Order: sequence, then C-alpha cells, then structure tokens
Amino acid sequence: MLIAQLSDLHICRAGETVFGGRDSAQSLARCVQTVNALRPQPDSVILTGDLVNTGHIDEYSRLKSMLALLDSRYYLMPGNHDERATMRQVFAEHDYLGTQGPMQYSVTCAGWRILALDTVVPGAEGGALDEARMRWLEATLAEQPTLPSIIFMHHPAFPTGIVHMDDGCVHEPRFWALLARQPQVKGVSCGHIHRAIFSQHAGMPVCVAPSTAAHLGLQLDAAEQFGVTDEPVGFLLHHCLGDEVRTHCVWVAAPA
Repeated sequence: MLIAQLSDLHICRAGETVFGGRDSAQSLARCVQTVNALRPQPDSVILTGDLVNTGHIDEYSRLKSMLALLDSRYYLMPGNHDERATMRQVFAEHDYLGTQGPMQYSVTCAGWRILALDTVVPGAEGGALDEARMRWLEATLAEQPTLPSIIFMHHPAFPTGIVHMDDGCVHEPRFWALLARQPQVKGVSCGHIHRAIFSQHAGMPVCVAPSTAAHLGLQLDAAEQFGVTDEPVGFLLHHCLGDEVRTHCVWVAAPA
C-alpha cells in the first residue's frame, strides 16, 4: 500500500502569497501533478494540517478545487491554521470529519489502518492531546489490535531539534506509553515543522513531512536566525509492505 502525505499547504486567497512572497497554490499544483504521475498510484493521500493560511472560507473553496485534480482519494486533517467549522462546511461530503469537536477518524485501506489524531488547540499555535483524545486513540486501537497501523497528526509528539518550533510540539508521555502497548502501530508521521525529519522516539519510527508551500530553516541553535529557505517543496510517500513502512521523500522542484 502507498500513502502520499502532503502537509502544511497554507493555501491563501487568489492574488495573495505566504512566507514572504511564496505562491502556495502554484506549489501545491506542482505537488498534485507529481502525485498523479506516481506509478503505482497511491492508495490514499492524507493532508496533515495547515491546509489553508487563515481559515477563510474562500481559501478552503480554492483548496477544494485544487484537490479535485488528485487521481487518488484524499483525507483531510486540521492544523493550527485551520478552522474546523469552515472545513466541515466546505468539505461537507467528507463525513469522516464528524460534525463537531476534534477531527479524528480511522480508515482501513489495503490491509492497513490510517489513524488521524487531531492535536489542534483552537486559538493556539502549539498542539496538545487531552484526556478525551487519548481515550479515543486507545479505544480505536483496541478495535483492531492486529491490523498494522500508521498514526498521522499535525504537531509532532517528539522534540525535533528545530529550536524555534519545538515549543509547539505535543510532549505527552501518555501517548508513548500507550503506543508501547500497541505493537500494531508501525509509525507516527506528522507535519507543522516545514522540514523533512526522520527519527525514532521511544522505539517508534517517527517522521515529519516537508511543506508543500515553503521550507523553514534548519535552526538547531537558538542563536541562529530563523526563517524561510529556498529549498524545494515536497511530500512523503509511505510504502507499507507486509508489516513494515518504508518512507520516501519526494522533492518537487520549482519551474526553471
């Protein structure tokens, strides 16, 4: 099974740009074309938050028209730039998003489970996992304890080393204690950082998807200046084979 993960799209209204002049819609269009050109095609595409830049309904409408060009079925998740109510309004046919509260769900595809875990705290840049969300995750994992699974979330639940961004991560020991009892979980993949990162945390493979809009700098020293770089945008491709996951980073160059 193949899962393409696109993250931190930051789609804005027509005529607007983000991150000092980046055209996030043009970048996303190139990423969509690249996803459609993959062979074999992904079984699913998951978009792990910050789908739009300000949560405006016009941004979601523009995003929806762009995602309609994907050849694979796609699933949405919110990030800290998103507005859940507006997402639900524009993507009303995506009934897995529910009608209120956190947007959490699981879908089964080609013998694997995709679990979307909502880490958004309305009005805050950083994420969190409260008691209700932890109960949902535990109950959902218990439903099919032998089916290999990947958990997707917007905010990383581990320190990434990117100093300026780590304050916004989810530092939740209960999350890792739960996963230690769930051998069917084969990986956790996140967004938010605008950089590709691959690691292990508490014995679990973890990664962060690059942004389709713009990359943030490799700031490992708090004294270093932090900002947007000219690195190419991209997305992750998770190749689920047997009960293992092999994750590839697909870079999408700007037009010459």
